Amino acid sequence: MALKYLSNIDLGGLQIQNAKPYVITTADQTAFANTAHASYLGTGAGNIGKMYWNSQTLTFLIWKGTGWVVLDGSGDISSVSLVSDSGTLTDNAGAVSFTISGDTGISTTASGTTLEIDLDDTAVTTGTYGSSTSIPNFTVDQQGRITDAGSNSITVGDAAITIAGGTDLEINTGSSANGIFTTNQGTDETITLDHSDVTRTDASNATSTLAFGGTLTPFTSLGSSSKGHVTSSQKTVFTLPSLGTASGTALEGDTDILNVSNAHLLTALANLESSGGAANEEITIGTDSGDTVKFTGSIKMEENSSFLATQFTFEDPTSGKPLVVLKNTNADTAGATLRFTKDGSSSAADNDEIGQIEFKHDDSANVQHKYAAIQAFSLDVTNNDELGKLKLGVSTGHTTNSYQDGLVIQGHATDDRVDVVIGNGTTSVTTIAGDLTITGTTTTVNSTDVEIADINITVAKGATTSANANGSGITFSNWSSAPVLSWDHSNTRLNVNKAFHVAGSITTTGTVDGIDIATDVAANTLKETNVDTNLSITGTTGARTIVSSDGTNAIIPIATTSVSGVMSAAQVTTLNTATTPAEVSAQIEATNKVIQIVGDGSDVDFDLTHDFGTKLVSVEILDYGNNGTGATYATVHADVTRPDDAYIRVIFAVAPSATQDYMVLLKKFTV
Repeated sequence: MALKYLSNIDLGGLQIQNAKPYVITTADQTAFANTAHASYLGTGAGNIGKMYWNSQTLTFLIWKGTGWVVLDGSGDISSVSLVSDSGTLTDNAGAVSFTISGDTGISTTASGTTLEIDLDDTAVTTGTYGSSTSIPNFTVDQQGRITDAGSNSITVGDAAITIAGGTDLEINTGSSANGIFTTNQGTDETITLDHSDVTRTDASNATSTLAFGGTLTPFTSLGSSSKGHVTSSQKTVFTLPSLGTASGTALEGDTDILNVSNAHLLTALANLESSGGAANEEITIGTDSGDTVKFTGSIKMEENSSFLATQFTFEDPTSGKPLVVLKNTNADTAGATLRFTKDGSSSAADNDEIGQIEFKHDDSANVQHKYAAIQAFSLDVTNNDELGKLKLGVSTGHTTNSYQDGLVIQGHATDDRVDVVIGNGTTSVTTIAGDLTITGTTTTVNSTDVEIADINITVAKGATTSANANGSGITFSNWSSAPVLSWDHSNTRLNVNKAFHVAGSITTTGTVDGIDIATDVAANTLKETNVDTNLSITGTTGARTIVSSDGTNAIIPIATTSVSGVMSAAQVTTLNTATTPAEVSAQIEATNKVIQIVGDGSDVDFDLTHDFGTKLVSVEILDYGNNGTGATYATVHADVTRPDDAYIRVIFAVAPSATQDYMVLLKKFTV
């Protein structure tokens, strides 16, 4: 906060030394009415002439009401304007020098305050070039200008004009009949119409396999004109006979016809056996691993089935599919079971993974990524002491190893104990939507801060009487002399074992250590009134006695020295001569204090307590050097505010260094 002056400062011709203008940033310059500098920046005629320094562009600025005058130290020009056809040069009094020179095809001419830029003439004569009997020709330079122009007549003479047509040739000269040419030559001319050769590329022969009963349609002939155009086509349709079920209707060469009806095939599949024909055989369909067996309907298996495959995939492009259902239709209490079994004979070991359910999906780069998983482990495989572990994890992003466990459940060596870990890392957040009930004996919270939104905290909730709640409270930390706030049943009070500091006001309705605060304050208020109106003074050489009307007198010794908080010699003289209560009150209220400010190089604000009980305090700041060393005792100026009746605040624009101290003289005044 800067010093505020409400009138002009006249230095009487003296210099301003070791000063600098108000420093702003480019942001301040752009937003001129920045509220952070409202007392210095702003628009309107009242701010014309204000000066600033831009610390980013290193330029000196003067506000002229509608814009900035920018001085960068390179010259004394206040403004420069370039003239256009619609503008006027209004200010060229400074040291301004412009050179605008023409290049190829462009010339410049300066006269007074006017600059003309002209396009140079070329050797081309103004006119129209080309006609119905001539073709124009032009010469163009690198700047795109036409430097020469003329026309060439069209002369046919006895020359032959050859017009090459395409596959379809049609010439129309504007006459009603196509193919008619009109010339203006006096003699016969020859016009040759030439049908150009056409290159044909045959398509590759198509191949296909005909089904029984299918048709074949080949072309048998094509018609064409004398010019080679296709005019007609003829095709023949062939129908192949269907495969019959008897020898009389079979294809030629087949004598043994198998029954391939639907019913016959279903019966054959039901009785399918291997070549041996024995029961309980393994039936193999397909001859290699690349074969695919496709079922368009449902598959029903009525016995225990095993699938020996590295990967078993259910795939369906339908929305919401595929769906795997485990269904128990028996009328009992048991449900369906999805079992993951790891059977490695005698190779079982601690922390073996038993099974895993993964949840994968594409990311934005169309790459498959594991977003979540459920994993089961054998934490301890000791016989009769087996312990299990279950993990539920998710992808956490941001790193290549982004998968972390969010919930871990594992057994413990203690019977019937299950340990649970929720979250991963100290920054994880666990949200419990409903109530949380903890039935254990100890709850440990290892966090830095605990935020509680509830408006009431109950300690020793299970206690039904004051005696049951005795000793309950809050203990701060775990050291032997920790601060404790606790309930004292025997004395019916709350105990605090450390000093208690209150920055604000304290309101009491009872007593403090047996003292009725409210009653005593009322009595003291009465005494203050009594002092103001009913004091009388008696005295001797060594002391003065202030006689109060309530019977309690005060003896004040005469001060013999002048120090802070003690009456000065002048005050003693006045007190000795005081004859009325008003004179005594005036001497008591005439209070002075001297407080030292010690610089540390960082603090700019200093709160100085005087306890005068009023904001009517005069302040003067003196240079005190380094704790008196090098002190000039000259008056210096800083910002002084009076936030409260008990203290003042001294504010420096720059923090006093560790070798710079100040003495502050305070004097109280009364109205």
